Amino acid sequence: MKIKPSLRDYFYFTKTERFGILVLSTVLFLLLLSPSLYKWIIHPKEMESLYNDPVLVFDAPQPTQAKDERLFFFDPNTATESELIHLGIPPKTASSIIKYRQKGGIFKKKEDLARIYNLKEADYLRLYPWIHFPSNNSQADSKGSFTTPNDTATIHPINPNNATEEQLKQVGISAQTRKAWINYLAKGGSFKRIEEIKKLYPLTDADYLKIFPHLHIPPKEVNRPSELIIKSIEINTATYEQWVSLPGIGRSWAGKIMRFKEKLGGFTQISQVAETFGLPDSVYQKIVPLLNLKETKPSTVPLNTASFDQLNQHPYINAQQAKWIIAYRQQHGTFERVEDLLKIPTLNANWFEKTKPYLSL
Repeated sequence: MKIKPSLRDYFYFTKTERFGILVLSTVLFLLLLSPSLYKWIIHPKEMESLYNDPVLVFDAPQPTQAKDERLFFFDPNTATESELIHLGIPPKTASSIIKYRQKGGIFKKKEDLARIYNLKEADYLRLYPWIHFPSNNSQADSKGSFTTPNDTATIHPINPNNATEEQLKQVGISAQTRKAWINYLAKGGSFKRIEEIKKLYPLTDADYLKIFPHLHIPPKEVNRPSELIIKSIEINTATYEQWVSLPGIGRSWAGKIMRFKEKLGGFTQISQVAETFGLPDSVYQKIVPLLNLKETKPSTVPLNTASFDQLNQHPYINAQQAKWIIAYRQQHGTFERVEDLLKIPTLNANWFEKTKPYLSL
């Protein structure tokens, strides 16, 4: 018959075990008191001498002196090591550039400087606008997508929050990136810092370097009382600044309204401004007395030749309607009149009347 162990048996220690617990507890207690004991045992003057010992502080961080960095135009193929350092390039990196040239390396275009393995991206982007090749290297620049400092003077600063497709095309941004950029802004996206444009998924490093020197996000302006004079605007010809001047229309809404107008092909009615995606009705009611419209002919979509994408890009024609139009065209031939669209049973009269100004044969 087995005897069940009592609770006392579980907490029983031998003499050796009790002695070990006592020693361990003493050691832990002394370790907790060691900082105070150290200061009490060692005289303060002796501690000061330890801190002043050059052997002990040889690796202490030393205060860095501010660099005298003054940016200037430079040719990476001829710049001296001292000039590179003066531009803010670390000495080790400047030495790497010199060694690269000594081994026969040549910088033919601006992005070639990024080949230097130890050149930081921040330094490269900072110096990029100041890289300048002499006239005999202009051919190399023309083959690349970058422009020389003399050429960049003709490109006005671009605000990434209201950039147009034409501006992006002017600096050489690819068509896919331009489309993604415009769509991002149309959906209400914005950039608080220039570096945030990297979150556009099709944006390559090459495109980023092309447009970086031309980007500028202006600081938020506070209108003075004298600047609060609001004038009416013509909605098809109004500039970005005129839209911003309207009550309740900031920089973001001004850009959205103008992009909607471009996709639409122009406004034919003032009420179309209210169709801007997300625009609150309360804001529209504030600005509608200040809007006027001159009779203009909007851009049209050719029914007989337009592709599916061309039809679907118009805000008033969705994907299903574009398919119906193309299917009718394939079965019955070209449209003789725009009104022939009403022969498609799934297209109603209200939609036709709204879309008709933007359609042609």
